[in-house]
Amino acid sequence: MGQCRSKKQDFASLCL
Repeated sequence: MGQCRSKKQDFASLCL
């Protein structure tokens, strides 16, 4: 799971 996408508030959950 290396999807560091700074979209909105997803980056905080995806960029973990």
